[in-house]
Amino acid sequence: MWELARLQRQRGHAVQIFSIGHADSDEIIDGVLVSRVQLAASSRFKAFTFLRKCSERVRSGSAILHFHSMPEAAWVFRKAENPKLLNFDFPRFRRGRQTPLFFFYRQCLTQFDLLMPVSSFCKRTAARYWVLPDKLFRVTFNGVNLDHFQPNPLARTQFREAHGLADCTVLLYAGRVNEQKGTDILIDSYCALRDEFPRLRLVVCGPPGQFGRTGETDLTRRIVQVGGLFLGAVSESELVGAFNAADIFVLPTRQDEMFGMVAAEAQACGIPVVASDNGGLPEVVARTSGALFRAGSVASLTQVLAGLLKDPRRLDDYRQRARENAGRFSWQIICDDLEVAYALARQRRLQRLQGRNGSHEP
Repeated sequence: MWELARLQRQRGHAVQIFSIGHADSDEIIDGVLVSRVQLAASSRFKAFTFLRKCSERVRSGSAILHFHSMPEAAWVFRKAENPKLLNFDFPRFRRGRQTPLFFFYRQCLTQFDLLMPVSSFCKRTAARYWVLPDKLFRVTFNGVNLDHFQPNPLARTQFREAHGLADCTVLLYAGRVNEQKGTDILIDSYCALRDEFPRLRLVVCGPPGQFGRTGETDLTRRIVQVGGLFLGAVSESELVGAFNAADIFVLPTRQDEMFGMVAAEAQACGIPVVASDNGGLPEVVARTSGALFRAGSVASLTQVLAGLLKDPRRLDDYRQRARENAGRFSWQIICDDLEVAYALARQRRLQRLQGRNGSHEP
């Protein structure tokens, strides 16, 4: 949101961002109005409360209302005639069919002028799950800050020296360490490769299980047991060093990978990516900058990695093209795409209002 807001402000738009804070407040940062909303810690209906308070503080009556993963906004802002858009990176909102509010949320989704999933896979999944027509959707990819995530030889050297990796061939994974993300598949593949490639070292960055958690799990202990390096969750600056230190970035997700931000960020740092063919990953990893393997298959991942490790020229070709592919997800391009999306949302909102009023004038 912040990356987009700054660019939109630079293009002459007035932008207001709403976020949860310790107190209700307004602050101008780089020309962007940041409005913080205080919520009671025990609020049972946190999303509704947040959105209601936001609705009372929206500054412009003609604003585009751009929401992120909050389908309730269509109901809270139902009286507003503004164009409404919804970005989302997971299609089964609020437990989906497991909640009695399924049809309420489905109705909410139909009231947005544009639904913007982060990949074509996410779009297909959402359309099928909520039984909605394709015309409601327009894919809008996630963006990558190419100034932050970029090739950095110094960061590569420093990270490798700090962790004893100077002479190693580094396989890197960054993300939640659990079976859904396929961490166990990567560990098994690493074990299968070590005898043939003795300089190979597995490095894993990320929280055990879920975001916000610390400590150990069976998977994190196993990473260490097989000779890998587990660093836990790292800061974004450390992550840039980890990406640059890698020879291959591996994203072995089993299911529910709607986009794959870390795959795009690794490529922005000039690192080849080997990813499962799950979800939106084939849309992020190009054939010129990496390779795909069959999701859930240790044998498939091992075969792909062994092929690359035996073919330095192909690995170097991927490295040369990785950042070029990541350029598709620059915030400048995403911002350009949103200009088109906003124009489409305005047009659809006008058509809704004309239909409500019985008008057929252009």
